[in-house]
Amino acid sequence: MSDTKYDSIIIGGGPAGSTLATRLAQAGHRVLVLEQERFPRFHIGESLLPCSMPLFERLGVRHKLDQAGFLPKYAAEFVTGDAALYRRYAFADGVVDGPPSAYEVDRSEFDAVLLRHAAESGAEVIQGVRVTHFSIDAHRGVEVTVREVPEAGAQASDGAGPRGTERRFFGEILVDASG
Repeated sequence: MSDTKYDSIIIGGGPAGSTLATRLAQAGHRVLVLEQERFPRFHIGESLLPCSMPLFERLGVRHKLDQAGFLPKYAAEFVTGDAALYRRYAFADGVVDGPPSAYEVDRSEFDAVLLRHAAESGAEVIQGVRVTHFSIDAHRGVEVTVREVPEAGAQASDGAGPRGTERRFFGEILVDASG
């Protein structure tokens, strides 16, 4: 059991959870992120849009995304199935002013960069735990129970299968960013 009471407990460490955790930690809040997977984890790729770039600046993670070596993307292209029609739209020529580029990212690495940044920004991050129960009380706040998710192939000593340790956490606000 944890004696720490968090301002916010966030279930899920993907882009939404890690972004929220970073912003709250930057504002001085005690934040806990509970993530079932262990990053980097497999996830289908992502094509980001330029409107996300100012947020990366505010998060303070833009330089880390640059260092990760993600492919810069300067336009969107649309092609019909029979290739009879092709259109290219350069981001720099957009109707709304904004950054001229974005990234094409490998989601497993992108998500890992964002989650590490949340931890570096002051959020506590616990990976490999599954939320098994939560309760919300107007006077006492939030109680969240988690169980460790064993590493792949882990077995209990009696051969009955893996069993994880159970832990409880307390907070004021619970956010479900589990996807």
